[in-house]
Amino acid sequence: MLPEESRKIVDECLDRILPEDWQQCRSIIESVAESARVAVRQTETASEAGRDEVTRFMTGAIIAAVLDKLESPEIVEAEQAQLFAMSASIEHQAAACDWFIEQCGRPTFDTDIPELAFVPGITLH
Repeated sequence: MLPEESRKIVDECLDRILPEDWQQCRSIIESVAESARVAVRQTETASEAGRDEVTRFMTGAIIAAVLDKLESPEIVEAEQAQLFAMSASIEHQAAACDWFIEQCGRPTFDTDIPELAFVPGITLH
């Protein structure tokens, strides 16, 4: 379960998101993630590596909560798959991985498919 402050962030995201517009959804979540990065960087109690880890965790948890609340149907487009890949939810990550494999075969790092170039740290299962 997310802390109260994070739940407010999720609710704010949901108020601004149209579930059918995954590009807009991704843009809003990236904006929220950047705000989280700035807030975490201002803390003096953690090392830079620790702050990066906290930011990644917060971003993934927020994405997972937003996607869960949207009750997203199966993945149908790259923007949606990218969000699922960035989620902290293993189920979301596996669904994104399956979608990319179905669409493109096993992705490689030297791809001409721009959608695959964005997915950070995706691990194929």
